[in-house]
Amino acid sequence: MEADVDGELVKEVKKENVNISVMTMGDDCTSLARIRQELAHSVENLSDLNDAVKHLGNSLYSLQKKNKVLSTKVIKHLHKCLNYALAYNKGNDDDWKAALKQTVPHLFGDNQSIIWSVVWLSKRPIDL
Repeated sequence: MEADVDGELVKEVKKENVNISVMTMGDDCTSLARIRQELAHSVENLSDLNDAVKHLGNSLYSLQKKNKVLSTKVIKHLHKCLNYALAYNKGNDDDWKAALKQTVPHLFGDNQSIIWSVVWLSKRPIDL
């Protein structure tokens, strides 16, 4: 159903002579195949936020098989840190990059410059 809707949407946009080169959507292969079928040129898919975070979690669990230090507790904490960093820095790429770089030092107890810390969150509420 979603693939049909995506295909119809692309048809409508194509009628307006708008050239689509990048789509931000879920990692649904059926939708992307339908969109590519409707267009004569290639289209790049950027994962939406939910799929990107889910993919990161799945990748960490795959790494866990080879690296026993990467416990389930650590993976869940990394996932939570990433979600906080994303939510707090929504729309601000520079702060998002800084928060991402601060995640590893945070895991080792260095919390001096964490942008998305609990103290900051309590001063600036966010939607998770």
